Amino acid sequence: MKIEASGEAAFVEGAFAAGGVPVAWRRPEGTDQDVFVLGHAATGGERRLVATPGVLKVAGDGTARLAAPVQPGMAGAPVVDRSGALVAVVGPLPQTMTLVAGIALGTSVPATTAASLADSTRLPEAGGTGEATTLGAAAEAWRARIVAVDCPGG
Repeated sequence: MKIEASGEAAFVEGAFAAGGVPVAWRRPEGTDQDVFVLGHAATGGERRLVATPGVLKVAGDGTARLAAPVQPGMAGAPVVDRSGALVAVVGPLPQTMTLVAGIALGTSVPATTAASLADSTRLPEAGGTGEATTLGAAAEAWRARIVAVDCPGG
């Protein structure tokens, strides 16, 4: 895997397939869509996979924001729909976050839709509407595809 950073943007290049099956993506449905955020966060002094529900809000101009209790360290985490298909990636997190007992409260952060990433990564678009899944099932399906990336000093 290769990571390049420029200003506030980071580009990740790597294998987008697990077991030979590429990640499928889907366009967000409507302006507000129920989603799951799956990423590694520092909890209890160690990195753990955290899965949390949220809402992806897409504006008329195509910009997206994620309303979810994302935790420090979850920038770049995949955002999946109720079927488990990729719909977005979490954008940069605020420099300061309100924490209660070490847990960040719900906030709104920028997100990049999967449709915006699809051309450069050549990911296949998921067909059909997809069957709804649980947060636990979505997390388990994505577990092998998610790795924690630490960026010391920034």
